[in-house]
Amino acid sequence: MQKTLATVLLVIILAGAAYWLFMPRDLPDTTPATAPVVQQPTTPTPVEHHPVIEDDAPLTAAPTPDAVTPAPVEDDLVPPPATLDGSDSVVLEAVSQLSADAAEWLLPQEQIRKWVVLVNALADGKVPVKDRPLEYPLPPFKAQEKDGSLWLDRANYGRATLLIKALTRMPPSRVARQYAAWQPLLQQAQDELGNGADFDERLHTAIDRILAIRPLTGPVELKAGVLKFTYADPQMEKASGVEKLLWRLGPSNTLRIQNYLRDLKPLL
Repeated sequence: MQKTLATVLLVIILAGAAYWLFMPRDLPDTTPATAPVVQQPTTPTPVEHHPVIEDDAPLTAAPTPDAVTPAPVEDDLVPPPATLDGSDSVVLEAVSQLSADAAEWLLPQEQIRKWVVLVNALADGKVPVKDRPLEYPLPPFKAQEKDGSLWLDRANYGRATLLIKALTRMPPSRVARQYAAWQPLLQQAQDELGNGADFDERLHTAIDRILAIRPLTGPVELKAGVLKFTYADPQMEKASGVEKLLWRLGPSNTLRIQNYLRDLKPLL
């Protein structure tokens, strides 16, 4: 079994913070993606991990404890439902096996269809802010004023850390096996979009796009708008929605996601 809840995982990892990181007073995502699609390698390449150096400030919101329920034994995977319609309860059961914490954040309706839409958006460098598949509470976004300028507060980098840690602790081999079993349903949801795309290809394009992003480092100057902050640097403001999302998660969480995907991708 090598193909579907991996998508669910990939999407959860990114979608979990996507909606809230682009709420009012956050950075907007209005620019179409311009980054080129990264071509998949024709020969296997060694999995390279980059060290994660903690840069997140402790969360002040009272959130889910930073603990993950151990996954059950490998031979006890939740089988896929017979049809796409009415599949939400089975999705909830499957995600609960992988992470009880993640299951608490899922929204109840049209899970598979929402994940597929999100993967397609990520493959295009975009982050949708409607029809989100899960809800994760975040503390308010913060900016610091210094010498008449606004700067991104590094405390923001810790807002989604509990979510990212919980999801990247899911065993990649188990996620990949679950994905394989559910892949036909994901392709069915992909076919409903009417773009003729292969879901596996869209998923790999999304993964490659994420792996190509360089973590954000150093001070970041902001500009205050009526409802949202924007980047003071015009080139940063032109970046794709996916780049902005990972930048907002912070360098540590970006590396957590990328390291996890480097482990997961060869298993798909």
